Order: sequence, then structure tokens, then C-alpha cells
Amino acid sequence: MINSVTFPYTPPAGSEFKPTDPEVWMNIDFTATNVADKAMPFSWITDLELYDSELNKYGVTVVGFDSLPKDKQFPDGDISPGQSKTGEVVIIVPKTSKGFVLRMLGNMWHRDYNSEVPVIDMGR
Repeated sequence: MINSVTFPYTPPAGSEFKPTDPEVWMNIDFTATNVADKAMPFSWITDLELYDSELNKYGVTVVGFDSLPKDKQFPDGDISPGQSKTGEVVIIVPKTSKGFVLRMLGNMWHRDYNSEVPVIDMGR
């Protein structure tokens, strides 16, 4: 579930890295819930993809993620059955991009490549 989107996102004052023109950062605050009957690993770096209206794919950036306050960063790791984790990630996109959708692929080791993955229309 998407809790909020900040686009463009400006990192806090004093952050070591900042977006450079013609790119901007997008901050996505989301919640991942495990609906399986066993604990499942979830990694923000491998399990999320953002696409724009022209089907360009963007991944989460470690540099942007490291600019987030520690208590806001999405916590990687196992999610127990029925449990949720909430946090933020940062994605670098061209500032002219629009029409975003977020694909939540699920963990690469437990992914069913024959089924559809959840796609969230970002409404932007």
C-alpha cells in the first residue's frame, strides 16, 4: 500500500548526496504486508520497480535511500505471516517523467514468474 509520495523529493539539509539536473528524486512511503502462510523476505532494492508512461523502468537508489533518516528507511528482512513493515525508499527519475506505476515483485527467491505481480498506479 502506498502511504504517500513526495515528488520531487528534496533530501534533508546536510545530506551528502542530492539529485542532479535533469533528474529528480521521488520518495515513496509504503507498507508491505505478508499475505502468505510463512515468513517471507522482502528487499526494497530488488523487489520494487517503477515505470513511467513510456515504460521506462527505474529502480530504487541506494544513494537516495541513505539520505533518508534511519527511522524512515524501509526495513529489509523477513515479514512474518499477516505482519506488515512500513518505510520509505527513493527512486531517481527524469524530472519530465509522468504516469508512474509501481510494481511490487516480491522476493526474487519466492517469486512466481508465471503470475502477475501487484501494480500500483501512482496517479502522477
